[in-house]
Amino acid sequence: MALQLELIRHADARNKDPGGSDIERELSPLGQRQVLILGERLRDRGTFPDRVWCSPAARTRATLGALGYDFTSRAVDEPRLYEADLETLLDLIAEVQQLAGHAVLIGHNPGLQDLLVYLTGPRAPAMMTCAHARLTIPDRPARPLRGSGRLLDHWAP
Repeated sequence: MALQLELIRHADARNKDPGGSDIERELSPLGQRQVLILGERLRDRGTFPDRVWCSPAARTRATLGALGYDFTSRAVDEPRLYEADLETLLDLIAEVQQLAGHAVLIGHNPGLQDLLVYLTGPRAPAMMTCAHARLTIPDRPARPLRGSGRLLDHWAP
């Protein structure tokens, strides 16, 4: 059976404070509005993931929180998602496929954009802040092959 994979890039974040760390950046007022729209859209769809893997960054955790209980109750922090490159994301997907038939990854660019292009081809839509992409990936091989994904839906504010 194919994996249904949803990719969510965190909503718009505040600039890094002088002396602050990138991982602690919170959502901006714009980001707070963006994720409320995304959350409503995903809840209205009425289908929810088996599991959610979320970067530990403050902005990804806030994005997850605004999506609501049907997402937060299925979520785990995944440190590898913070600043993940394509190879790390492909390894993570191989693990995800063993645990869920419908999964969500909440993370960052450029990793999510690189993953979407790898899976669906060079015409993949942009993973701008708060973008959401839903795709299917064959379950064999465990580590997905280039071009093996099929984009089902994309939304960006």
